Amino acid sequence: ITFFGLIVANLAYQFLTTYKHSILILGASLMSIIALVGGQFLVEHIFELRTTLSVIINFIGGIYFIFLLLKESRSA
Repeated sequence: ITFFGLIVANLAYQFLTTYKHSILILGASLMSIIALVGGQFLVEHIFELRTTLSVIINFIGGIYFIFLLLKESRSA
């Protein structure tokens, strides 16, 4: 899962407005567990897709990465 770490780290920085690493690591860990378990549940049971969660995460992560690049280029 290529972009999963990028997604989780940036979401942790956005939602948790602190720079304490102990809180950020705990928050990012909880977000990643929720994202993986919840995402797999959604893919298998709600949407009834036959694809793996990693394909969806890479697609969403790629779009988010492009968004971050464009946002950073505007602020520079």
